[in-house]
Amino acid sequence: MEVGVQTELFADRPATPVYVPAKTGADASTQIYPGDLFDFDLEVQPILEVLVGKTVEQALAEVAQEEELATLREQQRRYRELRDAELAERQRLAAQEHRLMEEKERRVAEGRAARTAALEARQRVAAAALVQGYVAELLPAVLAGLRDAGYLVRRLRAGVQEEFMPWLVQEVSEEIESLITSRDVITDIFIYFSYDNFTNLVQV
Repeated sequence: MEVGVQTELFADRPATPVYVPAKTGADASTQIYPGDLFDFDLEVQPILEVLVGKTVEQALAEVAQEEELATLREQQRRYRELRDAELAERQRLAAQEHRLMEEKERRVAEGRAARTAALEARQRVAAAALVQGYVAELLPAVLAGLRDAGYLVRRLRAGVQEEFMPWLVQEVSEEIESLITSRDVITDIFIYFSYDNFTNLVQV
């Protein structure tokens, strides 16, 4: 039997199908029953506790470290203040010691000068007394020699005896009294500013 089929000439061509590669291997599937997976609300709590605990622990460690650094800075500040105060105190004590040494040297120099002045005053007093006695003994002999030689007239002799001699005696007495007063004042000053008093002053 012969059969013939004729397609329709104006029929639309169908779309080319998408290329799908051939399968390789075996298909697998998993069946998950209720209760097989973890309960999120129940299982997440320990994890959150661990995370929160670690975070809090780290935060506390950082806070403790910051407090320790602040304490170290405060200790350093107090140490610098104490060091500056000790340095200022050492400088003040050094300056005070320097002033005391200068004062001691000045007082010793004053005492030495006072002793020298007192010695000179005693020497001047002794010299004045010696001169007074020598003049008192020498003047009559000189006047007698001048009188015997004819150089001393009656009026000049009266002037010497009535004016010059009282004036000379008064001047010598005033000079001796001034020397004695000066010696007493210098002696009092020397006694007051002696080395022992200065030592006691330094110790106080």
